[in-house]
Amino acid sequence: MEGPRRHSSARAFLLARCCLAAGQTLFVQGERCEHLHLVQEGSLRLCCEDEDNNERRVLEVVTEGHALGEAGVFMSVPYPCTAEAAQDNVIAPLHRDELRRLSDGVPGFGWQIPRLLSRRLIGMQVHIQALASPDVRGRVGAVVLHLAREAQQSMLKDRPVMLRIQQSEIAQMAGGTRETVSRVLSEWGRQNLIIVGRGRLTIPDLSLPQSVQESQVNECCDNKR
Repeated sequence: MEGPRRHSSARAFLLARCCLAAGQTLFVQGERCEHLHLVQEGSLRLCCEDEDNNERRVLEVVTEGHALGEAGVFMSVPYPCTAEAAQDNVIAPLHRDELRRLSDGVPGFGWQIPRLLSRRLIGMQVHIQALASPDVRGRVGAVVLHLAREAQQSMLKDRPVMLRIQQSEIAQMAGGTRETVSRVLSEWGRQNLIIVGRGRLTIPDLSLPQSVQESQVNECCDNKR
Protein backbone atom coordinates (compact mmCIF):
# COMPACT_ATOMS: atom_id res chain seq x y z
CA MET A 1 0.00 0.00 0.00
CA GLU A 2 1.33 3.38 -0.89
CA GLY A 3 1.92 5.87 1.88
CA PRO A 4 0.07 9.18 2.23
CA ARG A 5 0.79 11.71 -0.51
CA ARG A 6 1.80 15.16 0.66
CA HIS A 7 1.51 18.39 -1.24
CA SER A 8 1.93 22.06 -0.43
CA SER A 9 -1.03 24.06 0.74
CA ALA A 10 -1.93 27.42 -0.71
CA ARG A 11 -2.41 28.72 2.82
CA ALA A 12 0.74 29.90 4.51
CA PHE A 13 -0.12 28.46 7.93
CA LEU A 14 -1.02 24.99 6.63
CA LEU A 15 2.36 23.84 5.40
CA ALA A 16 1.30 20.43 4.13
CA ARG A 17 -1.69 18.21 3.64
CA CYS A 18 -1.87 14.43 3.75
CA CYS A 19 -4.12 12.58 1.29
CA LEU A 20 -5.38 9.21 2.51
CA ALA A 21 -7.30 6.73 0.38
CA ALA A 22 -10.15 4.76 1.94
CA GLY A 23 -8.72 1.97 4.10
CA GLN A 24 -5.33 3.58 4.68
CA THR A 25 -4.07 4.02 8.23
CA LEU A 26 -3.16 7.46 9.56
CA PHE A 27 -1.63 6.24 12.82
CA VAL A 28 -1.53 3.06 14.89
CA GLN A 29 -2.39 2.51 18.54
CA GLY A 30 0.74 2.73 20.69
CA GLU A 31 2.78 4.77 18.21
CA ARG A 32 4.59 7.87 19.40
CA CYS A 33 2.40 10.92 18.83
CA GLU A 34 3.99 14.12 17.63
CA HIS A 35 1.29 15.54 15.33
CA LEU A 36 -2.11 17.12 15.67
CA HIS A 37 -4.16 16.02 12.64
CA LEU A 38 -6.86 18.34 11.30
CA VAL A 39 -9.48 16.55 9.19
CA GLN A 40 -10.16 18.82 6.21
CA GLU A 41 -12.11 16.36 4.06
CA GLY A 42 -13.56 12.91 4.60
CA SER A 43 -13.82 10.87 7.81
CA LEU A 44 -11.74 8.42 9.84
CA ARG A 45 -12.55 5.50 12.11
CA LEU A 46 -10.94 5.42 15.55
CA CYS A 47 -10.42 1.78 16.51
CA CYS A 48 -9.17 0.07 19.65
CA GLU A 49 -7.06 -3.05 19.27
CA ASP A 50 -8.00 -5.94 21.57
CA GLU A 51 -4.82 -8.05 21.72
CA ASP A 52 -6.44 -10.81 23.78
CA ASN A 53 -9.19 -11.50 21.23
CA ASN A 54 -7.25 -10.20 18.23
CA GLU A 55 -10.19 -7.94 17.37
CA ARG A 56 -10.62 -4.30 16.40
CA ARG A 57 -13.52 -2.31 17.83
CA VAL A 58 -14.72 0.96 16.31
CA LEU A 59 -14.92 3.63 19.01
CA GLU A 60 -15.79 6.70 16.97
CA VAL A 61 -15.98 8.10 13.46
CA VAL A 62 -14.32 11.53 13.19
CA THR A 63 -15.54 13.78 10.39
CA GLU A 64 -14.11 16.86 8.68
CA GLY A 65 -13.63 19.95 10.77
CA HIS A 66 -12.32 18.01 13.77
CA ALA A 67 -8.88 17.15 15.15
CA LEU A 68 -7.07 13.95 16.10
CA GLY A 69 -4.02 13.34 18.26
CA GLU A 70 -4.58 16.14 20.74
CA ALA A 71 -3.81 13.94 23.77
CA GLY A 72 -0.47 12.87 22.38
CA VAL A 73 0.59 16.33 21.27
CA PHE A 74 -0.27 18.15 24.49
CA MET A 75 0.42 15.35 27.00
CA SER A 76 3.29 13.50 25.26
CA VAL A 77 1.59 10.08 25.33
CA PRO A 78 1.29 7.46 22.54
CA TYR A 79 -1.76 7.29 20.32
CA PRO A 80 -4.48 5.54 22.40
CA CYS A 81 -6.17 4.11 19.30
CA THR A 82 -5.72 3.46 15.57
CA ALA A 83 -7.08 5.89 12.96
CA GLU A 84 -8.13 4.45 9.61
CA ALA A 85 -9.63 6.31 6.66
CA ALA A 86 -13.32 5.48 6.22
CA GLN A 87 -13.24 7.24 2.84
CA ASP A 88 -10.80 9.36 0.83
CA ASN A 89 -9.42 12.00 3.17
CA VAL A 90 -7.41 15.20 3.25
CA ILE A 91 -5.58 15.65 6.55
CA ALA A 92 -3.44 18.59 7.72
CA PRO A 93 -0.80 17.20 10.13
CA LEU A 94 0.79 19.76 12.42
CA HIS A 95 3.93 18.78 14.34
CA ARG A 96 3.96 19.96 17.94
CA ASP A 97 6.88 22.32 17.20
CA GLU A 98 5.08 23.71 14.17
CA LEU A 99 1.90 24.05 16.22
CA ARG A 100 3.80 26.06 18.80
CA ARG A 101 5.27 28.37 16.14
CA LEU A 102 1.89 28.95 14.54
CA SER A 103 0.28 29.65 17.91
CA ASP A 104 2.97 32.26 18.63
CA GLY A 105 3.23 33.78 15.14
CA VAL A 106 -0.21 33.67 13.51
CA PRO A 107 -2.79 36.05 15.06
CA GLY A 108 -5.84 34.17 16.28
CA PHE A 109 -4.46 30.71 15.49
CA GLY A 110 -3.79 29.77 19.10
CA TRP A 111 -7.40 30.51 20.01
CA GLN A 112 -8.77 28.26 17.26
CA ILE A 113 -7.14 25.08 18.60
CA PRO A 114 -8.91 25.01 22.02
CA ARG A 115 -12.17 25.95 20.29
CA LEU A 116 -11.74 23.03 17.90
CA LEU A 117 -10.96 20.58 20.68
CA SER A 118 -13.75 21.88 22.91
CA ARG A 119 -16.32 21.36 20.16
CA ARG A 120 -15.31 17.72 19.81
CA LEU A 121 -15.27 17.24 23.59
CA ILE A 122 -18.80 18.60 23.94
CA GLY A 123 -19.99 16.29 21.16
CA MET A 124 -18.40 13.29 22.88
CA GLN A 125 -19.99 14.18 26.23
CA VAL A 126 -23.44 14.29 24.64
CA HIS A 127 -22.69 11.00 22.88
CA ILE A 128 -21.59 9.27 26.10
CA GLN A 129 -24.62 10.54 27.99
CA ALA A 130 -26.97 9.20 25.31
CA LEU A 131 -25.22 5.81 25.28
CA ALA A 132 -26.01 5.39 28.97
CA SER A 133 -29.52 4.32 27.93
CA PRO A 134 -30.25 0.64 28.71
CA ASP A 135 -32.34 0.46 25.52
CA VAL A 136 -30.18 -0.72 22.61
CA ARG A 137 -32.53 0.94 20.10
CA GLY A 138 -31.99 4.22 21.90
CA ARG A 139 -28.22 3.69 21.78
CA VAL A 140 -28.32 3.06 18.05
CA GLY A 141 -30.25 6.28 17.62
CA ALA A 142 -27.76 8.11 19.83
CA VAL A 143 -24.82 6.95 17.71
CA VAL A 144 -26.46 7.95 14.43
CA LEU A 145 -27.49 11.36 15.77
CA HIS A 146 -24.05 12.01 17.24
CA LEU A 147 -22.35 11.23 13.91
CA ALA A 148 -24.92 13.28 12.01
CA ARG A 149 -24.48 16.32 14.25
CA GLU A 150 -20.70 16.08 13.89
CA ALA A 151 -21.01 15.93 10.10
CA GLN A 152 -23.57 18.72 9.99
CA GLN A 153 -21.17 21.18 11.62
CA SER A 154 -18.99 21.15 8.50
CA MET A 155 -21.76 21.67 5.94
CA LEU A 156 -24.61 24.01 5.10
CA LYS A 157 -27.51 23.68 7.53
CA ASP A 158 -30.12 23.15 4.84
CA ARG A 159 -28.31 20.25 3.18
CA PRO A 160 -29.08 16.58 3.95
CA VAL A 161 -26.50 14.86 6.15
CA MET A 162 -24.75 11.89 4.52
CA LEU A 163 -22.75 9.43 6.63
CA ARG A 164 -20.34 6.90 5.13
CA ILE A 165 -20.45 4.11 7.69
CA GLN A 166 -21.16 0.38 7.85
CA GLN A 167 -23.97 -0.98 9.99
CA SER A 168 -21.46 -3.26 11.74
CA GLU A 169 -19.50 -0.15 12.81
CA ILE A 170 -22.65 1.46 14.24
CA ALA A 171 -23.29 -1.78 16.14
CA GLN A 172 -19.81 -1.70 17.69
CA MET A 173 -20.21 1.93 18.74
CA ALA A 174 -23.69 1.29 20.19
CA GLY A 175 -22.80 -1.93 21.99
CA GLY A 176 -25.37 -3.94 20.03
CA THR A 177 -25.61 -6.39 17.15
CA ARG A 178 -25.69 -5.70 13.43
CA GLU A 179 -29.15 -7.30 13.28
CA THR A 180 -30.51 -4.78 15.82
CA VAL A 181 -28.96 -1.89 13.90
CA SER A 182 -30.47 -3.15 10.69
CA ARG A 183 -33.94 -3.37 12.27
CA VAL A 184 -33.74 0.16 13.73
CA LEU A 185 -32.47 1.71 10.51
CA SER A 186 -35.08 -0.14 8.45
CA GLU A 187 -37.80 1.19 10.76
CA TRP A 188 -36.48 4.73 10.36
CA GLY A 189 -36.32 4.18 6.62
CA ARG A 190 -39.98 3.15 6.48
CA GLN A 191 -40.83 6.33 8.38
CA ASN A 192 -38.85 8.35 5.79
CA LEU A 193 -36.54 9.66 8.49
CA ILE A 194 -33.41 8.33 6.81
CA ILE A 195 -32.36 6.80 3.50
CA VAL A 196 -30.35 3.61 3.92
CA GLY A 197 -27.79 2.89 1.23
CA ARG A 198 -24.86 0.53 0.83
CA GLY A 199 -22.27 1.73 3.33
CA ARG A 200 -24.00 5.06 3.82
CA LEU A 201 -26.91 6.79 5.54
CA THR A 202 -28.62 9.97 4.37
CA ILE A 203 -30.65 12.07 6.81
CA PRO A 204 -32.77 14.70 5.00
CA ASP A 205 -33.89 16.47 8.19
CA LEU A 206 -31.88 15.94 11.37
CA SER A 207 -34.68 17.16 13.65
CA LEU A 208 -36.98 14.26 12.68
CA PRO A 209 -34.85 11.28 13.86
CA GLN A 210 -33.82 13.35 16.87
CA SER A 211 -37.44 13.64 18.02
CA VAL A 212 -37.97 9.91 17.48
CA GLN A 213 -34.84 9.00 19.42
CA GLU A 214 -35.87 11.28 22.31
CA SER A 215 -39.30 9.67 22.41
CA GLN A 216 -37.66 6.22 22.58
CA VAL A 217 -35.56 7.29 25.57
CA ASN A 218 -38.63 8.76 27.32
CA GLU A 219 -40.61 5.59 26.67
CA CYS A 220 -37.80 3.48 28.13
CA CYS A 221 -37.72 5.66 31.27
CA ASP A 222 -41.50 5.42 31.67
CA ASN A 223 -41.37 1.62 31.46
CA LYS A 224 -38.81 1.48 34.27
CA ARG A 225 -41.02 3.42 36.70
